[in-house]
Amino acid sequence: MKIGILTFHYPNNYGALLQSYSLISYLRQMNLEAEIIDYVPSLFKESSFFSGSKTLRGFMGNILRIPFYKKWRVRNFKLNNFRNYKIIKSERINDNSNIFFKYDIVITGSDQTFNRSFSYTNIYYQNYEKPIGHKKIAYAPSFGSMDMTIKPDFEMLKSIMDFDSLSCREIEGVEYLKKNTGLAVSHVLDPVFLTDKESWSKLASNKETHSNYVFIYDLNGKMPMINLAKEMFPNKKLIVFSNDVLMPFYARKVSNISFVQDIGVEEFLSYIKDADFVMTDSFHGTAFSIIFEKQFYTYIALEKAAGRIRSLLHQLNLNDRIVRKDEWNNSIIDYPNIMLNSLIQKSKDYLIHSIYEN
Repeated sequence: MKIGILTFHYPNNYGALLQSYSLISYLRQMNLEAEIIDYVPSLFKESSFFSGSKTLRGFMGNILRIPFYKKWRVRNFKLNNFRNYKIIKSERINDNSNIFFKYDIVITGSDQTFNRSFSYTNIYYQNYEKPIGHKKIAYAPSFGSMDMTIKPDFEMLKSIMDFDSLSCREIEGVEYLKKNTGLAVSHVLDPVFLTDKESWSKLASNKETHSNYVFIYDLNGKMPMINLAKEMFPNKKLIVFSNDVLMPFYARKVSNISFVQDIGVEEFLSYIKDADFVMTDSFHGTAFSIIFEKQFYTYIALEKAAGRIRSLLHQLNLNDRIVRKDEWNNSIIDYPNIMLNSLIQKSKDYLIHSIYEN
C-alpha cells in the first residue's frame, strides 16, 4: 500500500514544515509506505525579503531591511535544509501531473488546504477521477479564514463527495462539511499532535538557549503583542521570533528583549520547549506550547483567522489562555487534567480506520 500526502509543505514557515513532518513520520512509524507529494502550485509565491511597493514608504522600508537580510537568508537556508533532508517527498510534479495514480491512497491535509480564498487549492480537493481500489482521505484540512456562509460551488462539492473519509481541523469546518454534504465528518487534531512530546524534544536543538525568558512567536501581533507581554512579564527577558523582519527596528526601545530571526526548525522547537512562558498569535505556536506543556498565552491578532486557534483551545477547555490588552488570566494550566491524550487517540483512530477500512 502506497500513500501520497497533499499538503502545504513548501512555504518557509515552521508550522507548514512541522505538520508535514509529523504526518509523514506517523504514517511511516505505522509501517506504511508514505511520502509527501512534492507539488508546488505555479501560482504560489513565497514571500520576498524586500517590499515590492514603489511608494516612498516602501522604498524607506527596504532601506531599513538591509541590515536584517543576512539573518533572513540564514533562516531560509535552514528551513530549506529541513524540508530537503527531514521530509520524505516524491519527485517534483507540475499542476497537470497524473502522479496521483501511482498511489493507493492520497491524503489531503493538513493546514489550510481547503481554503477557497487561495487561488490554487483545487488540486487539494483531489479533483481527479478515482481509479478502482483507490482512496481519497482528508486528514485535518482547514478552510482557514474562508466565509463559512458561502455554499460550495458545484465542482467543489463534487470533489468533496468523492472522498472516502472526511475530517476537519476546526469544528466550524466539520459543521460546514456535514451541512453541505450530509456525510459523516470527524473532528481531528492537527498532525503535529500525532508526534509525542518526547519525539519532538529529540528533534529540538540541543543548543543551549536561555533561562527565565518568555518566548514570543509573532506572525501578526507585532508591537501590540510585544508591549502586552512586557506589561505582563516586566521582569523577564523577552526572546522574539517575528514574521516581520523589521520588528527588531520597531521594538528597539523595548528593554530586556532580543530577537532570533535566523533560527531553523530545531531551534524554534527548543525556544518553546525551554521557555518559562510562551506568548503567540500563531496556531502552531499554541499547539507546540500545549505539546511541551508550557504555560502560555494566545493573542488574537486577526479575528478572521482565529477560528482554528479558538477551536483547539475550546476542545481542551483552555479558552482562558486567550489574552487581550488589560485582560488576562493568571491561573496555571493543569496539564494532567486536560483531555489531550483522548483527542490524540481519536485522531489516530480516524486516520488508521480511514486507511484500512474496505
